[in-house]
Amino acid sequence: MKLSLSGRLFESPKGYTLALEEFLTFSRKTGYDGVEIRYPQLPMETPKSKLADVKKMLGDQGLTWVFGTVEGIADDKVFERSLRTMDNNLSCGCLFTRFTITKPEHIPIAQRFADEGAIVAIGDVNEVAGREAAEVLGGQATFTTVDVSDRTSVQAWVDGVVARHGRIDVLINNAGITRDAQLVKVKDGDLVAQMAETDFDLVIGINLKGVFTCTQAVAPVMITQGGGSIVSASSVVAFDGNFGQTNYVATKAGVIGMTKVWARELGRYGIRINAVAPGFTATEMVASMPEKVQETMRTHTPLGRLGTPADIANAYLFLASDEAAFITGGVLRVGGGLVVGT
Repeated sequence: MKLSLSGRLFESPKGYTLALEEFLTFSRKTGYDGVEIRYPQLPMETPKSKLADVKKMLGDQGLTWVFGTVEGIADDKVFERSLRTMDNNLSCGCLFTRFTITKPEHIPIAQRFADEGAIVAIGDVNEVAGREAAEVLGGQATFTTVDVSDRTSVQAWVDGVVARHGRIDVLINNAGITRDAQLVKVKDGDLVAQMAETDFDLVIGINLKGVFTCTQAVAPVMITQGGGSIVSASSVVAFDGNFGQTNYVATKAGVIGMTKVWARELGRYGIRINAVAPGFTATEMVASMPEKVQETMRTHTPLGRLGTPADIANAYLFLASDEAAFITGGVLRVGGGLVVGT
């Protein structure tokens, strides 16, 4: 089996080597015998020297190297419509006592909760990043290797948290990956590419099933203790769609649907269920993009700027807190007024 790592890793001049090392560590631990590097042919210089470095690193580990392109990203306008604010292919979930769970690259979310006195438990498939995140948070923050698409893995994590702390007050579901491609791509009347079924299933498994498995594991704990708050990551694309993201958009729209169902089902137990739908956010990955692309993101956002990690963290904190005690089944758009596709 091959494990896929797609494009934007290489757009960070500082971080691609470390990110690849972490990816290789994960591939070895999970028993994959090959790694496929997929890099979209964007209207910018292809980092050939970086690709050479990657090939050498893979070869040194005795891993298969396959290089291909991501279909469906062909020009500036398409690329701009397809911009993502998430890291590729690294996923996780997160818990608190006055307690929460979050994603390592979303440390500002976990830090915001920790600043308010929460004990943070991080769950992620990426052991290196997860342990680093727990160290950054300090205090009683902990990390556990978790595959959110695996119900058994999630249950073991939740059981461990309860055994250690006795309760779970907040669950933050923000595991997510992307595998972008057009549903079908036709050239001169011929079908030349389409979204792979494996890519569709993988995104569904983490982004949608992951929210299901974590919530299903935590809900009984919250029922027993008399309440709690669950906040899940959706996206503005759930409302407006986005080019080349059939799988991703389906998951983010599905998160909203599950949020509304669970608000009805679990409200009687004092459990509130809400979601956050971020727009373009100034992450490290976005900062590494060409200025022209960043400016396009800003001009498409009515408030004229990108969101900050603090903007997103504050939204999660509000919905999880007692300040939102009468809010459930809601979706808070944190996108500066952005409507995707305009």
